[in-house]
Amino acid sequence: MPQWDNKKFEAEATELATKFLGGKESLRDLNVKFAKANNLNEEQIRRLSRAVNIKTFEQKFASLKDKKDRVVDFEVLDPELVIEDLFKTSTLAEKKAEAAYPDLPNQLRSERGWTATKTASVDVEKEMANALPKDPPIESQLNHWQKVSEHLSVKVAAAELHWETAMGTLQQHSKRLYWNRDEFEKDAIALYGEDALFELNVLRNSAKLPALTVSNSDAQKLAEHLLGEETEDTKLLKTAFEARKSFLKTKQASNAAKTELANLRKKVLG
Repeated sequence: MPQWDNKKFEAEATELATKFLGGKESLRDLNVKFAKANNLNEEQIRRLSRAVNIKTFEQKFASLKDKKDRVVDFEVLDPELVIEDLFKTSTLAEKKAEAAYPDLPNQLRSERGWTATKTASVDVEKEMANALPKDPPIESQLNHWQKVSEHLSVKVAAAELHWETAMGTLQQHSKRLYWNRDEFEKDAIALYGEDALFELNVLRNSAKLPALTVSNSDAQKLAEHLLGEETEDTKLLKTAFEARKSFLKTKQASNAAKTELANLRKKVLG
């Protein structure tokens, strides 16, 4: 059973997405074969499936750059179906194992640690927000919102993966002997103010250090008076908090789309 980092997952996902788009096999079949050949466990299958959906979306979206309607349409890979196909004759409990970053805090793999802001707007991506015709048939509405829901689900997963990648790299950097946490945190607050606090405290939690007690308003005041140096690590931190903001915004849009879809399905079922 291989131990992979995020770069390995992304590389394999890119190759699988390319095979899918250039061939005739389904994403499900390709991933079942790959998981079996590489002896992946459940957690790894889920992480790989999420990355495959993202890479497939990105490649298909890029291929539509010259088209007016850039709506990406493909059957999103469900990791639970891959697991079912792969392990239907075995006991799943015996296959469970740790994730690739077993020492990272739960916040790195859970949206529950990402406190939503009250100002985050419900904003469906522009390319998915094309207005339906007036009083469209229920089938057209269902098809539209199904595509919106799938599209946004992939975008949510992409933001989460980008956050995990940046924070995972920072967590590894923080273990270096010469790494200076005080300088890093001072630079981060000076450059980004309150935007950096959540990620800084995730890193502190990983190192079993107390959280920074500075308030959001105090962080902003400090940012106005400190001079920060932009480094490789502060850039990674910025990538992480921007991914978190994107996650929160897109997650709200995704939830709204799923609610709309569920309501339409209730109408169809009576």
